[in-house]
Amino acid sequence: MRVRMAFVLLALGAASAGYAQDFNPPYPRVVFQRPAENGYPNNSWGASARIFARFDLVAIPGFEGGAIFADEIRRYNPKTLILGTSKQGAWPGSNPPEFFAFRSIYSRLAEPVHAGASEIVVTTTEGFADNRNKYLFVGDDVIRFSGIDGNRVTGIPSSGEFAVQDHAANEPIRVPIRFGGFGYLPNLTDVAPEVDGKPAWEYFIDYRMTKTDFSHFDGAFYDAFRQIFYSEELNDVDFDNNGVNDIEEHGLKWVNHRWEAGIRAMLQYEKQKIAEVARDRRGIVVVNCGGGGDDYLLDVANGIMWEGFMRFAWNWKHMEENLHLWMEKGQKPLVYIIEDYVREKKQDRGKNDFRYMRFGLTTALMGDAYYGRTFGDYYYISLWYDEFETNLGYPTSDMQAIGNGAYARFFDNGVAICNPSGKNVTVTDGDLRGLTGYAGPYYRFQGGQDPDFNNGKPFDQVELYGATGAREKDIRGDGILLFKQPTVAIADIYVGNHHNNDTSPGSAPVEYVGDWKPMLSKYNADGENNPYWTQWVSTDCPYGACEGYGYFVAPPGHGEMTATYRPTIGVPGYYEVFEWHGWHGDRPEDYREASNVPFELKHANGVRHGTIDQTKNVGRWNSLGVYYFKRGTEGYVKISNDANGYVISDAIKWVYRGLNFKADLEPPAPPKGVHIVP
Repeated sequence: MRVRMAFVLLALGAASAGYAQDFNPPYPRVVFQRPAENGYPNNSWGASARIFARFDLVAIPGFEGGAIFADEIRRYNPKTLILGTSKQGAWPGSNPPEFFAFRSIYSRLAEPVHAGASEIVVTTTEGFADNRNKYLFVGDDVIRFSGIDGNRVTGIPSSGEFAVQDHAANEPIRVPIRFGGFGYLPNLTDVAPEVDGKPAWEYFIDYRMTKTDFSHFDGAFYDAFRQIFYSEELNDVDFDNNGVNDIEEHGLKWVNHRWEAGIRAMLQYEKQKIAEVARDRRGIVVVNCGGGGDDYLLDVANGIMWEGFMRFAWNWKHMEENLHLWMEKGQKPLVYIIEDYVREKKQDRGKNDFRYMRFGLTTALMGDAYYGRTFGDYYYISLWYDEFETNLGYPTSDMQAIGNGAYARFFDNGVAICNPSGKNVTVTDGDLRGLTGYAGPYYRFQGGQDPDFNNGKPFDQVELYGATGAREKDIRGDGILLFKQPTVAIADIYVGNHHNNDTSPGSAPVEYVGDWKPMLSKYNADGENNPYWTQWVSTDCPYGACEGYGYFVAPPGHGEMTATYRPTIGVPGYYEVFEWHGWHGDRPEDYREASNVPFELKHANGVRHGTIDQTKNVGRWNSLGVYYFKRGTEGYVKISNDANGYVISDAIKWVYRGLNFKADLEPPAPPKGVHIVP
């Protein structure tokens, strides 16, 4: 569950207690939207539910095991707002041909074909090569193929749902449009044929409701939602099915107008249908259209998502103006998302770009947006920062220009400052005093990930970084959160097997000696979910950045294989140290885990040795004690394979307990004079 303050010298007030999702959490509001599946049911999802439960808002795939996953998240945090993402396109074998958008190219069978044929001969294969997953409609039948040889379409399966059936010569062949983010593009326009006796948009929502049980969710999230099309990405479409390219026949404006009419009707209908079954009966709908776009979604959606923060923005002003437009005219409750990402090429360092993270977070705080930062071009791993632990309360002003290119917004418990100017600027306490809503003096909070910046000192002034790029959207910036009272917000420090999947910003992953094996357990038929500490489970590694393995394992030996967990301590003090393990294999009984894993724990006052029994206490944080740690990387926990079974290397956690903590490292004496009463 998300904790609003890791440690507070003077309480700032927390969100009201309750047992239902929170549509109005205090600020900053944090989000994780992941379009990809979590591996279920093919792989265990590890501890993902615990990790996701830290956020105010999550959007997760709603199909297959999505409902179970949503319920698991709520088990850890009933307040988390959960949106379900469904497959939104048209899918061969699942949807009737009337639901598909087709190219204007009409080929025909040049020869008759009989059921089970491995190839067909057609009049033209123009446009077939663009069909990446290689499906065609022959009459109303859909076939799958793998190759093209002149006018021959080859590699057709001899049986199954995508095999060819008996067809006469001259029967038409239609080419569906493969479109990024959709699968195949549906025809949701108001000129589309009816599907199963319904308008296409109504059919789609009714079908979508069969794929996602929205009674487990608070609403729907659309990934890769399209408000409009651009000629470079859609240069041939025949929405009105007359055999003529609509863009050439009517123009792109006509195409977008027809599309808009369909999706507006679709979203209005979906809000109604979700409100009938959603947990809070509110019918929340949020769309990811890349960026702000036009304003015609204001009356049919609760918000949009800026994918990749500035990735699809024209400039910072464009984003902020759009956010305030939604604050003023959008559906309520407003669920507006800014989600940033770290590219795979910055796998080992991008999470530590604290300036850019603060730039995105304070941009969100200039309005009423949720903010998140992820790893990967597919946004599949969430990152967690000290700032996310803080509680600014609720806004007491709108954003105000400071005069040097920076902006500020005041809250119950402090102020957020953002520098989008594209240059370094200095903001002083005197600058803030001239603004409406000032209630200082203020303090920087004390954090451990960027401790020189978040140093806990009274605020006098700060220099905020800024730089310009080749394009307006390439601007770099910075921001800062200040508080009315001295505040410590030190996020738990995790050290795991990977840079991003299970290791906190500011720290490096585990150091291995020896041939430790990466493992990914299956979610087996018995329903056993190996609870290793991970949030992403997949051996499909985009761009070679493979962080999807759940844990590492070593066979029993003599200590020749070691794993050293070394946190970066930003604030010296007492930390409680915890170890986490699941089991080895797909089932608990598959392997014999060690009951005597030796550990060496280095802290500021010495070294402690002990053992961990990995046959017990799986899927929980097991305390190794409370110790004082200096700032830096001198402290560590080291385990080895000098043990009587397989040794699991998963994650170690450091939890800040303050500057003054009386550590009791001695085990209690056994009780005496105990009588058992039957």
